[in-house]
Amino acid sequence: MNDFIAWHTEDRMRETHRPPQLIIGEAKSLGRGELITASELTKLKQVATKLPEAVIVIAVLRDHFTQAEKKILTNFVKWGRRVNLYGEPTNPVLLLTSHELMMELYISSKWKELGAGTPSSLTTTTREHSSISPMRPSNSI
Repeated sequence: MNDFIAWHTEDRMRETHRPPQLIIGEAKSLGRGELITASELTKLKQVATKLPEAVIVIAVLRDHFTQAEKKILTNFVKWGRRVNLYGEPTNPVLLLTSHELMMELYISSKWKELGAGTPSSLTTTTREHSSISPMRPSNSI
């Protein structure tokens, strides 16, 4: 059902130290057509509903999501952004393509190379449908 799970924690100890954050992931290799399906997203929702605050990562080794994938992912990302008691997204979603997965140094450098200075200005890659900062507000990507 899910391809991977991981724990993420802040790099530095701070006064407001928080426990590790669970990451649930779905990973797809290269392929044609729709690699991400509505039935897979339904399964991810079922798991994430039981694990509030878990981040969901959906990654493909292609350099894009198809239009059909973008359509179903848009609704899924909106669902993940539902606000919890602390005003944070309940299950933030991070969408990754080969651009982000195969970068050499910094994601921002890759986005600039693709002609987009900031994540919010990307229109043809995954950023248009994902949460810019999927981790807790104190973290950055």
